[in-house]
Amino acid sequence: MKGEKIYFENEDQKIEGILNLPEKKTDSLIILVHGFTGLREGPGGLFIKLAEELVSKNFAVLRFNFRFTTNDFSEFHKMTIKEEVSDLKLIINEMSKNYEKIGLVGESLGGTISILSYDERIKCLVLWYPTVFLRESGLRDRFLSKEAFQELG
Repeated sequence: MKGEKIYFENEDQKIEGILNLPEKKTDSLIILVHGFTGLREGPGGLFIKLAEELVSKNFAVLRFNFRFTTNDFSEFHKMTIKEEVSDLKLIINEMSKNYEKIGLVGESLGGTISILSYDERIKCLVLWYPTVFLRESGLRDRFLSKEAFQELG
């Protein structure tokens, strides 16, 4: 699987990602959004395995670390949901210049970040054991009918 480092900048800070590309050109990108204390590799390397599978199905895949996510957790205390939403929205804006169809896979807290970053450019939203705050994320009002919400209840 071919991978290239890709960089974004938000508030004068660097966001580093890995863009995995399929052999054939594609207009479809999946962005993998890690969770709380996670890294772009995903839990147990899950995002690497998922990226390989998606690339084999002709999707481009972007895995990245949020600004304050480092391997040594030295800047972890600076992380906020608002900052992570800002990072993901910036990435969506930049990547939508090259990809017509964008999907998000949000794992744990990355699920909440994905919901809060959602807009009409996102064609697919997958949440893996998300940490969802219904009121803060607007999930109930944006995605669920009153009847469906009551069934969860």
